[in-house]
Amino acid sequence: MIHNEKVPLLVGCTKQRLCVQVGRMPASARFYTEAPRQGEMRQMARDEVAGLARASQLSSLEVTQRLPQGLTYIEDSAQPPPSVASDGEQVVLRWQWQGAAASAAQTLTYGVEPLGEGVWVIDGHVTFVDASERLRLLPVPERAITVAGLCEPLVTPPTPTPTPAPPTDTPEPPTATAVPPTATVVPTPVPLPLFLPLALRFTCRPDERHGDIALVIDVSTSMNRLTPDGPAKKDAVLEAARTFLSRLSFLPNELGRHDQVAIVGFHDEAWLEQALTSDPTEVGIALTRLYQRQGSGTRLDLAFDAGLAALDPGLRRAGNKPVIILLTDGVPNRVPPHPGTGRAEDTVIEAARRAHDAGVTVYTIGFGHDDEGADPADRVNAWLLEQCASDPSKSYIDPRADRLREIYTEIAEVFGCPPTGWP
Repeated sequence: MIHNEKVPLLVGCTKQRLCVQVGRMPASARFYTEAPRQGEMRQMARDEVAGLARASQLSSLEVTQRLPQGLTYIEDSAQPPPSVASDGEQVVLRWQWQGAAASAAQTLTYGVEPLGEGVWVIDGHVTFVDASERLRLLPVPERAITVAGLCEPLVTPPTPTPTPAPPTDTPEPPTATAVPPTATVVPTPVPLPLFLPLALRFTCRPDERHGDIALVIDVSTSMNRLTPDGPAKKDAVLEAARTFLSRLSFLPNELGRHDQVAIVGFHDEAWLEQALTSDPTEVGIALTRLYQRQGSGTRLDLAFDAGLAALDPGLRRAGNKPVIILLTDGVPNRVPPHPGTGRAEDTVIEAARRAHDAGVTVYTIGFGHDDEGADPADRVNAWLLEQCASDPSKSYIDPRADRLREIYTEIAEVFGCPPTGWP
């Protein structure tokens, strides 16, 4: 099963080479789960479907349609029958379901008759109570019905009177010519589909999901290189970071809780560009300032240490979750070898573990390719970044600017309620 972009993809394969290629499809190994034994794929599919069903349970559902003046509801044409009312200007049709029927697939049909030519717009809305007992209101997309050239009754022309033939010596009996009846063409009404948005289920309490977050950003000179989809890496990073900030809650809620952010830059050295603050303006200025200190080198070990220092307990808010989000576009460079193993990678892992041991949740983002054939200036070490993250699901690898925005947005959802609007 491939589970990327929050959309599960179940893939079956019978040949070993094909299975190997399927395993390489997702951007990271954490999105891939094998089910090699008989029946495992079937159970995995059942679990996914069951999860979708649990998340979409409704206790009640109501659909409302409003017909404008000039469009008449054809009585008894609807299936199932609605309640019919009028608010003086519009006819209002309303359908209701309760209990298990509210979560079942529903189809509505009804007929209307126009009073003349024109464009008639039908609108409406859906209200429902979801599994968390919250009342929701969703608009139904407007549907326009265009009436042009009203059908006129078909008139059958009269049959002309035959002219009698002159008499002959041997008269023949007249032969009657059968005139076929003319059928009256009646237009067949075509029902229009009604599309309802998906009902999402979520809950969020005001005392949850706030963080003290250190954005640790690679400002090495390789960040001037272009991404596969166009913009320079550093521009993509700044845009994605600003998108992340826009999803946080810097203003205190009813319990006085809010997020704080610190900015850390690194290349051959690491430094604190902006201490923890709840002022989004100061954070934005620090991001703009960050790339004025570009340099060579990729000291991932110093980056983790600087991020941890930025989250000093004396600077944090009580109850906020301490988090490091580290982004790099390269492999460790100029990192000293570990005294025990002689490997620079172990020096980096040890620095990340110091943050883990301090109770800090660590996310890592590799803004490049995990491919030995890629340009060395664009390569990242996916294995190393997964080792440094708090768990493999918190490590991301992708070279594209549009995906970088999505990654930061996905992480930001941990620190706040999802948007209250609906797609």
